[in-house]
Amino acid sequence: MTPQEIKALREDSKNYRFNGWFYHCPQDPYVIVPKRRPWMGVTFNFGHPKVWTVFFYSVFAAVVPVLFFLYLVMVNDWPVWIFNLAFAIHIILFALWAYKEGREATPE
Repeated sequence: MTPQEIKALREDSKNYRFNGWFYHCPQDPYVIVPKRRPWMGVTFNFGHPKVWTVFFYSVFAAVVPVLFFLYLVMVNDWPVWIFNLAFAIHIILFALWAYKEGREATPE
């Protein structure tokens, strides 16, 4: 699929559900796509067959480390700053990953 075809799919308002909140286009080969207004970030293509795997992995990757470090802080009586540092590093790494995925999904 050419970048022009992908751009046409993403500009077609029929591919947006619930007043533009969800992007649903089975023809788009990307799972993570830029939002309608690219300056707002990226979103999931809910028409892609692998979207639920990526979506639940993203939620899992965001929630489990937080719960793990909260557990360590509560059980081992670690200082709270260790949790805060680990949480900040995790969020930064997750944001960089999502940014990279969104850049790869943007046609030139």
